[in-house]
Amino acid sequence: MEDIDERLSELQRELMTLVRLNARTGLDASVYSDEYAKVSAEIELFRERRQKLKEETAQDSLRIDRIKGLKAYLMDNDSVLERFDGMLFGRLIDKVMVTSLVEVTFVFKTGVELREVFVD
Repeated sequence: MEDIDERLSELQRELMTLVRLNARTGLDASVYSDEYAKVSAEIELFRERRQKLKEETAQDSLRIDRIKGLKAYLMDNDSVLERFDGMLFGRLIDKVMVTSLVEVTFVFKTGVELREVFVD
């Protein structure tokens, strides 16, 4: 994130320098437009990268919080299960994807996927 912010600052300074230069010297309109468009496009690219990185960081933080919550829940309920616990299953599993008659993928709420193949 730091590198992206630094590059964004450089590009914004470059853009302002270009605008000032154009105001002082009256650059050729096509040259100015081309350079302005080039720098603006790069600024937009880095803004998109920064936004994507922020979103990924937020999702990682959310995933870590979910893992901590599930860990705390499991630590509080350390008894051995003798039968299926639908409530526990619902707390752990986000979805179940049935791929075939013998293959199932469990997607945990933490984002982890576990593929199971049942054979006789």
